[in-house]
Amino acid sequence: MIRLLIDNDVRQVYDIYMPYIENTVITFEKEKPSFEAFYQRVLNIKKNYPYLVYEEDGKILGYAYASRFRDRKAFDNTCELSIYLNDKAKGKGIGKKLLSKMLEYLRLQNINSVVSCITVPNLASDHIHESMGFTLCGYFHNSGIKFNKLLDVKFYELILSNEVKEFIPFSNLRII
Repeated sequence: MIRLLIDNDVRQVYDIYMPYIENTVITFEKEKPSFEAFYQRVLNIKKNYPYLVYEEDGKILGYAYASRFRDRKAFDNTCELSIYLNDKAKGKGIGKKLLSKMLEYLRLQNINSVVSCITVPNLASDHIHESMGFTLCGYFHNSGIKFNKLLDVKFYELILSNEVKEFIPFSNLRII
């Protein structure tokens, strides 16, 4: 089941994310934040963007959220997407389901463009994005360092709308 994250979910989301910091280059975050700092980060994101979880038998297997792309007001209708899955959830289509639901919410917010930044290589993430209509729009070479290694990233984008409409913060939407 996909649903909006509630405060009681943050511990499980935190537990999914920490191995990504410790063991992968999928996130460039190097230092594990305290649970309290992570919790505050989630609350701040939820004010303006959807934060979704995929739950099965009471256990969260993955999550997705959108966040601000750039600080300038002109970028309000563009957001960045992030998806993280528990190891046991990979390869089951959960990421694609989360992404599909996320796009529904982003359309309600009048988001025009969704951007994803993916560390190279990440074939699973490439596949999910391409299957959902995202197009590769650029590379940044040697743009990050983790585990003492220079890393490239690539950007995917999906255009949701060509209309100019005001961005609606997620907390202002009436979601039933």
